[in-house]
Amino acid sequence: MSRTSPIGDLHVITDTSLQDRFSHVELARLAAAGGASVIQFREKRPWTTRALVKTASCMAEAIQETSARIVVNDRTDVAVAAAIQGVHLGRDDLDAGIARRILGPDALLGGTANSFDEALRVAEQPVDYLGVGPVFGTRSKADPAPPVGLEGLRDIVHAVRKPVIAIGTITPDRVADVVRVGARGVAVLSAVVAARDPEEATRQLRQKLDTCRNALPPLMLVTDRRATRGRALLDVVVEAVAGGVGMVQVREKDMDDHALESLLLDLKARIPAGVPLLINGRPDLARTLGLGLHLPAGRTDVDVSGIPLVGMSVHDVEEVETAVRFGVHYLVLGTMFPTSSKPGRPGVGPHRIAEVKCAAKGIPILAIGGITAGKVESVLRAGAHGVAVRSGILSAADVKAAVGVLAAALKLEAGVARSEP
Repeated sequence: MSRTSPIGDLHVITDTSLQDRFSHVELARLAAAGGASVIQFREKRPWTTRALVKTASCMAEAIQETSARIVVNDRTDVAVAAAIQGVHLGRDDLDAGIARRILGPDALLGGTANSFDEALRVAEQPVDYLGVGPVFGTRSKADPAPPVGLEGLRDIVHAVRKPVIAIGTITPDRVADVVRVGARGVAVLSAVVAARDPEEATRQLRQKLDTCRNALPPLMLVTDRRATRGRALLDVVVEAVAGGVGMVQVREKDMDDHALESLLLDLKARIPAGVPLLINGRPDLARTLGLGLHLPAGRTDVDVSGIPLVGMSVHDVEEVETAVRFGVHYLVLGTMFPTSSKPGRPGVGPHRIAEVKCAAKGIPILAIGGITAGKVESVLRAGAHGVAVRSGILSAADVKAAVGVLAAALKLEAGVARSEP
């Protein structure tokens, strides 16, 4: 399985039996224009193979100038003939192992799971993601499987170690619910193809997904107990959160496992549940303790399915592209300005944010390195979502006051940025 397959978070499934106003090709073009990541060509009627291949090829051609990609439902042979690197397989389709051998390691391969037990079986196959559902039922099948519901979806997300795409009567109002329980994204059919304006329907789903993603707090604290001037790290972090820090990344590289786990458990007990807590570089602890995970640049040899929040450090466009393909929820870009912790290393400057923003494809960017309240304006205006701070908070004589100044600068400058044309 390719670990960097662009799974995406918004899959639109085309259909011309529920409606006849738009062809598969037209639906692909409209969905791509509305912000779909993946467009699944699904035709259940007895078309000839020649017709299926021609349609798939035309769909791929229609979206070739966009960032979306086509996958073919069921038919690996059609995907190969149409030179499409993606197939979604159902229960009775070609074995996933055979499909992988045919398509190669870089193809996007999905598998359907309608229950917890089936999800466990499918997750053992060489697929890149699971399409799980129906979550809320479905109107597109005559004899659908029973709804798995949000709790069932949550159980599957946490039991399998592959990304989950939720499907089954997913509407814009339900997007936040499925993302909240850990789904990587959503797959929709009726919500788009049966809409009066499929492009606008896709855009509304895209906006909902982006809103969930951009609910990321704009102020992250990165821990380092060496920077606390002798004070207990736990107390300093709790004080910082009380002052307005919105998320905490625990980065204690030289702490033994027992002490690190104790610290994490204490933090979970003392900071509000709504403040995301992440561990740096330890997927084992993230999964065991139900935490988020922050990864160093280029670290893609990690199974992150079921981990609710995943971020990655980046320094340039190439690393951003790698992180986006891997499927992170946020990026930390730096070192932004010169810092005392990395003497002699020049900062990349706010202009680097603007350089990588297009490659980030809407994933929030937090600037790190030498961040002060006076420098917040420059990074936000360059396109950062927020900032990540270490010694500027941990070493402050008054931690809560230092956080308050940063939080006020973030709020003020974000408001200015939104008001500008």
